[in-house]
Amino acid sequence: MNKIVKMIHRNRQWRDQIIALCEKEGEPLTPQAISEWRNLRGGVPAKRVKTVARVTGLPPHLIRPDIFSRD
Repeated sequence: MNKIVKMIHRNRQWRDQIIALCEKEGEPLTPQAISEWRNLRGGVPAKRVKTVARVTGLPPHLIRPDIFSRD
């Protein structure tokens, strides 16, 4: 399992904030969908990286280094 997804799974406050922010942005998300991220190759889906970054404070390149560069 991806480390970031594991952190989100363990931290319910983060999970709830991610869900609320996605809903506010018109992109509904369920706890079950977040649980399914464990099965994804890269962990957090690319379209959710910026939301996860806002909630966790982690930079996108740490969440999905395969997509986002450090620069």
